Amino acid sequence: MKATQDKIIIFNTTLRDGEQSPGASMDVHEKVLVAKQLEILGVDKIEAGIHQDGFLKEPSTYEIMTPEAVGLGMSHLVLGKHSGKHALAKRLDLLGYRLDEKDIKKVFKRFKEIADRKKEIFDEDIEAIVMEFLKNKKLSESPNL
Repeated sequence: MKATQDKIIIFNTTLRDGEQSPGASMDVHEKVLVAKQLEILGVDKIEAGIHQDGFLKEPSTYEIMTPEAVGLGMSHLVLGKHSGKHALAKRLDLLGYRLDEKDIKKVFKRFKEIADRKKEIFDEDIEAIVMEFLKNKKLSESPNL
């Protein structure tokens, strides 16, 4: 019987030293080798238990090297049920949506409902959520005829 693997699991500490793996460490050369292997394997994003809000405020806290340093584009946060409002607001901004804080809270509520049912929320999901929100907002603001 041939074994197949459809998922690669990489622990949060694979490319980062720290208290989560006492005694484990890699030098910069080893980290670059792992990052290059991930690129060869087609791993362009890793869902990990990092604090997205902290990452957005100061990426160097979580990234031991920039994606550009290993030939990749920008970092891409995987959005899911553990993502917060800051991560969603950043993605909305990247997608070109300019919503005020009150509207972001409403979109975030719907985002969390969907995230509870799906492992990962894609840009298409976010766009659908925003379109639904804007449609409902327009209907609620329309004067009754």
